[in-house]
Amino acid sequence: MDIIQAKEILAQLIYKPKYEAMIYTASVVTQLLAPFGIKPIIVGGLSVEIYTQQEYATRDIGFVSDGYQKITDILFSLDFKKEGRHFIGMILKLPLRFQITI
Repeated sequence: MDIIQAKEILAQLIYKPKYEAMIYTASVVTQLLAPFGIKPIIVGGLSVEIYTQQEYATRDIGFVSDGYQKITDILFSLDFKKEGRHFIGMILKLPLRFQITI
């Protein structure tokens, strides 16, 4: 998957329910990072939402990962903006948060 394909997929998610949009967004980001050996792990609220089969709802997508600079580069190329500790998608307005491991 390249950036253009990723942007097309993310643009189509505006019509999906929030949970589905969050899962697909996490998938797109993960696929873009894979060629660089970066394997982000979903943590926090979204991991609980997945585990509880949507009995718990969250507002952001949390990841733990290394490779912060490459993550930042890719998210900026997807038109995400940095706001505090989150990257906000300009189409879906979904916040992504990365905790960086050393």
